Amino acid sequence: MSNIDRDVLMERASNGCEVCWGSLETMSVHHRRPRQMGGTKVGWINTSPNLLVICGTGNSGCHGLIESYRKRSYEHGWLLHPGWSPEETPFADLHANWWLLIGNDKYPITTPFIPPNPSSISPVRSIGLEDPKKEETNDHSY
Repeated sequence: MSNIDRDVLMERASNGCEVCWGSLETMSVHHRRPRQMGGTKVGWINTSPNLLVICGTGNSGCHGLIESYRKRSYEHGWLLHPGWSPEETPFADLHANWWLLIGNDKYPITTPFIPPNPSSISPVRSIGLEDPKKEETNDHSY
């Protein structure tokens, strides 16, 4: 990660996980729009709106949840499809709040987001009880 300092991200996240609000015994900086295999030369990939501070690793905590439940991760803005703008795509936390990541890399801000049609966005479902292999789409394509 080169564009933004981890300390600045931690301050934005109030030193907690931006998905579950829990403590960060194990912390990851997660790319909402993945870097893809071999990395990318896209300049904005390591900027504040594309990054979430989350607990766990690729197989534990919220990071494990995001990697295991990819379809839901796209639905909740934790992952972004190509063409989706990190600055314009909100994400949901596990408390059914929606947030936009705005600001620049020196002063990143998390701001509440109220969808224009709240009924059009499904609430965050209980995640973690089902087998991730039973997800409709558990692909790793970006």
